[in-house]
Amino acid sequence: MEVAKEAGMYPDPEFILKIVQLGELMVIRHCVFTMGPSAAGKSSSWRMLAKANDKIGNKVTWVDLNPKVTSTNELYGVVLLATREWKDGLMSCTMRRLS
Repeated sequence: MEVAKEAGMYPDPEFILKIVQLGELMVIRHCVFTMGPSAAGKSSSWRMLAKANDKIGNKVTWVDLNPKVTSTNELYGVVLLATREWKDGLMSCTMRRLS
């Protein structure tokens, strides 16, 4: 344990708190957005939460999407007015695949 502390490999209490808070939010909410500046620990916190859930036997599947790289229609889907057909977007395809 002393070697791990000297190497700086011990858990940061603030980071653990953020992971616990994210886990508590995900229990009561359908959707959670993590926002903040670069290198603030957003991705690390949900990845660590996923690993912790996997370790206790709760299977976790996650998909990381960047909504800024597509148009709104490509992201959510759209009804084509000429044919009245629904064209799936990235989110609807992903949700269907995960269900």
